[in-house]
Amino acid sequence: MADEARNTRLLVDTQAERAVLAAALLDAGNDARVVPRVAAILSPADFHDPRHATLWECVLSIHRRGDHVDVVTVAAELRARDRLNAIGGPQYIGSLTDEIPTLAHCEAHARIVLDLARHRRAVEAYRAATSRLLNGAPLESVQAEVGMLLRGAQSASPVGRVADDLDDLLDAMWAAREGQRAPVTTPWAAVNGVLGGGLWPGMHVLVGGTGSGKTQWAVQASVAAARAGIPVLYLALELSRRDMAARVVGALSGAPWSQILRGTLSDAEIPRVVARPARPGRSRCTPSAARPTATAPRPSRRARGRCARSSSCWTTSSSARAVTARSPAPPWAASPTSPAPSRGTSTRRCWCSPAPPARTTQSS
Repeated sequence: MADEARNTRLLVDTQAERAVLAAALLDAGNDARVVPRVAAILSPADFHDPRHATLWECVLSIHRRGDHVDVVTVAAELRARDRLNAIGGPQYIGSLTDEIPTLAHCEAHARIVLDLARHRRAVEAYRAATSRLLNGAPLESVQAEVGMLLRGAQSASPVGRVADDLDDLLDAMWAAREGQRAPVTTPWAAVNGVLGGGLWPGMHVLVGGTGSGKTQWAVQASVAAARAGIPVLYLALELSRRDMAARVVGALSGAPWSQILRGTLSDAEIPRVVARPARPGRSRCTPSAARPTATAPRPSRRARGRCARSSSCWTTSSSARAVTARSPAPPWAASPTSPAPSRGTSTRRCWCSPAPPARTTQSS
């Protein structure tokens, strides 16, 4: 505990925090625009000293009202919030201006405070991750949470006046009118109509009870966006990678994802799931239209082989007795040109080819 307290003190620059506050108090006429310049970098949570966080919060509140920021107005704001004595009274506020920093360096001082705040948040994130891992939390979940915390630690709070954002707003408006800025459409036309064309840039929150389909809605919307060529990052904090893969494959194939995960798909639905386009540089066995509508049961791993024409297919090698015992004979086995093999013979069958086995061999 002593080492942790010492390391935390190393990530604090009290002089830089006091310099930022002093610059804001000395710029009473807002001639140097200290407050808006620093507000674009720092938020109250970035200050390590709670007194400094409270003072900066009051400075921002006064600035938003359009009043001048000085020792008197800040003291009055603290008195109205009943926090004046908590920060040390008017004497502490006055002591900040005794250092008289250079107003031109206020942004440099603010960046020092922000950088140390990011380091402290990163340390806290790793401490929390270590505790969760020792308590048995899944590694993938902890990694995702640490990543989110670190990304949040690198983003400053965008505090500013509306007038400062008008140019960006007008640019976005004209970009939308000229077709340069468009929403991400969802797979449902009715939803797109309600949302004004789709999901526009910003934060969208799905609200619903347990089992109402929030996760599946997000998966299907993400798959539709990815198929449209839009980069998608899906952070699944509760689902395993296998569950996530089943939902994505279900959205692509139209097969129920729960049946894919549990292995309860019908023979007619299996080709839709196992069929996939060839990777770049690889050829496909046969067109999807030539694939059979029903297939034999999936063999055990020992009985699997590799298709000679494509690594995306696999073959079966099982005795006729085992096939007939597990399920009705597949379509190719009942073909007039290829009678079902008798007992004691073996077959070798590629799932992606509709043709019957090229030959049968008599076992010894």
